[in-house]
Amino acid sequence: MKTARTLLVVLLVTFFGGAALSALDFDYGGSIDNASTPAVTLDPAGTLLAWDQRNRAALWLDMHFDPSFSLAVQGSYALLPGFPYVFDIDYLRADWQVLPVLKATAGRFIFSDFTGHVLNHKLDGVMVTSAFPFGVFTAGVGFSGLILKPSSLILMSRTDSADQSNTGVYFAAPRLIEKVDALIPNILPRQDLELVAILQQDLRAQSGLIQPGETQLTPPGLYGGSLSTQYWGLGLAGAVVSGFYYNAYFYLNTGSTLSYLTSSGTWEYANILAFLGGVGLRYFNESALASRVELEAVYSSGDADNTSYQEGNTAGDSNTFVPISQDTIGIAFQPQWGNLVLIDANYSLKPFSRSTTVWQDLQVMFKALGYLRPTTGVSQAGLNPASTDLYLGTELQLILNFRPLSDLGLALSFGYFLPNQSAFTGSAAQPVLAGRLEVSFSF
Repeated sequence: MKTARTLLVVLLVTFFGGAALSALDFDYGGSIDNASTPAVTLDPAGTLLAWDQRNRAALWLDMHFDPSFSLAVQGSYALLPGFPYVFDIDYLRADWQVLPVLKATAGRFIFSDFTGHVLNHKLDGVMVTSAFPFGVFTAGVGFSGLILKPSSLILMSRTDSADQSNTGVYFAAPRLIEKVDALIPNILPRQDLELVAILQQDLRAQSGLIQPGETQLTPPGLYGGSLSTQYWGLGLAGAVVSGFYYNAYFYLNTGSTLSYLTSSGTWEYANILAFLGGVGLRYFNESALASRVELEAVYSSGDADNTSYQEGNTAGDSNTFVPISQDTIGIAFQPQWGNLVLIDANYSLKPFSRSTTVWQDLQVMFKALGYLRPTTGVSQAGLNPASTDLYLGTELQLILNFRPLSDLGLALSFGYFLPNQSAFTGSAAQPVLAGRLEVSFSF
């Protein structure tokens, strides 16, 4: 291991020149990660097997030039489905403490909102944070168009999705994203208030998009239109009593989206008026085997006249909530926010927390996810357009997290989705059993 670390630092110093040597302090390392996800659709007509395999090796370097300035970088090689090799920069960020109350960050790093349901994605940009006793204020701007396509979860329009299978496109959707956030701690005793505005503009050339007034439903070589959106959020979180916490949030989604209006038989732009809201309760009891109980409900609005999740509006305003980055919700069933209601109840514990062996770090989690849709609009793959059922199904999960060594992490997850067969069609109406094994080794 010592030889490997020595070779690693030689490679990093060679790559970065003398930067690492001139730093007052630096650290380095790497990781190897694997995620294997088999899924079986239990169809009486014939069992369907799907397999998702993702492997990644990464090297990272942190440099602190003085107490006020630091640089962190991580590069990786990934083997992903459909992509034999992906060399990527996972993050490259410079942090500068300009003043005691002012910090600036620039480069490639994660932009996220306080829920993670609207935006949680790496972008190239800058961010400024001002911290005062009465509040923390953040403003940032990022660009997604230099992220490699296999690393992107920004799939907001039909053109975004079409580019995923286009071998001539190498980068993610070119979108400019701005975020302004204000966190007001203790606005009430032990209660924090957060306000956020997130704006997103589609920077694609208009010549490659469907134009307003087009009468063909599928014009040759064109897939969708421009999609620009805004998200206005409010969140409140805090403690009720010792060990018992809550959070509540609401997002208003505005903007404009291309829609094929059945009344005129043409593509036109329609206003977006949608929302997402949720409330969660959490209880912790460290003495009871590190028990944690959670209950969360999330409601994302839909549109009854929608014929598809992306740009599927056919009349009036578009009321389907569409986030900027996709979220991972289930294991066996993987829907996206928009015309979706989620009820999530889970319980976790460390059964051997009182042990003095390595097993004290084993965590076991049980989850039950209930999926519904607020309208009959089509928003998920496999839904039956003729169905009026609002209940979609239930997913049961068992998750095991274990870290036997400080540099070795394991996670084993199982999910069983039992769909409401009258809401789906074809193989999507059959139960799905999925597993996921995640292994992470750091050095």
